Amino acid sequence: KEDVLEELDTFFRQVSAISGFTAATSKAMSDLLYAEASQTLIIFDWDDTLFPTTEILDRWGLSPDCGTWDEELPLTAEQEGLLSNWRLALKEYLEQACALSEMCLIITNSRRPWVSKCIERFAPELQSLFERPQNAPRVVYADERLKSTRTFRSQCMDLRPVKFRHNVLLRMTSEETVEECTMAKYAAMKAEAKRFYSQYPGQSWKNILSIGDMRYERDALQELSFKRVPQGRERLRTKTLVLPPGASLSEITLRLQFSTIMLPAYVRYDGDFDINLQDTPDPLRTIAQGLE
Repeated sequence: KEDVLEELDTFFRQVSAISGFTAATSKAMSDLLYAEASQTLIIFDWDDTLFPTTEILDRWGLSPDCGTWDEELPLTAEQEGLLSNWRLALKEYLEQACALSEMCLIITNSRRPWVSKCIERFAPELQSLFERPQNAPRVVYADERLKSTRTFRSQCMDLRPVKFRHNVLLRMTSEETVEECTMAKYAAMKAEAKRFYSQYPGQSWKNILSIGDMRYERDALQELSFKRVPQGRERLRTKTLVLPPGASLSEITLRLQFSTIMLPAYVRYDGDFDINLQDTPDPLRTIAQGLE
């Protein structure tokens, strides 16, 4: 009887060791797939990252009230030509992003329905892309996530679209404005990352890329990564790219064309990067150094 029990004990220890090895191997193999679309989360800002907000509102003089756009003077042939080039570049860029990630997000500090109104008026050809049942970019309004998670003083403030909330911002210090926008982005990113990396039990966070023209999204993702409690052998690759603000329509178009080429390199980079292009005299060199 003792011999039988000893054999059973040996058997169970062997099975346990094999199971542990299999689980560890499975996790290691899963980590090698970090750049797969099912493991990669791509996050974009909207205003002055994908959409030329400064150009249209400040330089072209259109009202920030999107409800009046149809009543305003028509655009010139030159402006329409610039928009046509931008629409094509944006479509190719988003198609590339959706091919590289099963969750391509546009997280904005604007209020609903700012993004859909921008698309409706300036890029109606892209509506079908956004309406696809799968492999489509999804718009997230950060303030809607913030309202359900915030507990500090400014929780009750009305977070209007970036170009709409002058009255609120005038009552806030620059530090409070930065905190407000960063926390909104953080709340949205956290909720979406938790949702994305819950496709199967024990899925680890692997590969998150954020691109925007303000430090809000950069700081939000860095904070999310810092506060993340790793699960087992989890290795999260945190990637941020900060673009110069207030770009012209032509500049945004060129950025989109260049980034369409670079996106696969960003996604497949096996590590963290934190690239700031706002103050660099040589953006290409800065990107190359960030990807070393």
